Amino acid sequence: MKIYMKNLYEMCLQHFNEPLLIYSFKPNMCLEIARCIGYYESAIDCYIIVKQSDGSIRHCTCVGGYYWLDRLKGQNFVVPHFEEDRIKNPYWDDIVRISNDLERHGCNKEAEFILKINHRDQEKRDKNENNNSRKKRSKIK
Repeated sequence: MKIYMKNLYEMCLQHFNEPLLIYSFKPNMCLEIARCIGYYESAIDCYIIVKQSDGSIRHCTCVGGYYWLDRLKGQNFVVPHFEEDRIKNPYWDDIVRISNDLERHGCNKEAEFILKINHRDQEKRDKNENNNSRKKRSKIK
């Protein structure tokens, strides 16, 4: 299994289980908070695998339509006062708060990074297009 776009794979791996903003297919094309859980590469595109706030899984193209929330790391940084809170979360910042909100709404963190590679999908598409064009040519004759 060879990864052709290693930089995109590494970008997703670096942001594993972190919240990000994605365009939603809900009415009005609004932005929605989701969680990066993997990377999918086909012969024609590369995708970030995300878990949406309702727990459903979706592929977002790496071409655009997503925003990493790196600038929220360290923003409004707080260290908990109580020892039992420090065990669960050694610190809180805005990215941790958003991640915790996602968990409360059913979008839990994944145990493992999902990696899917399927470079054969283009071969199938090309084969289908060739078959369709042959059918069209035979009808013309």
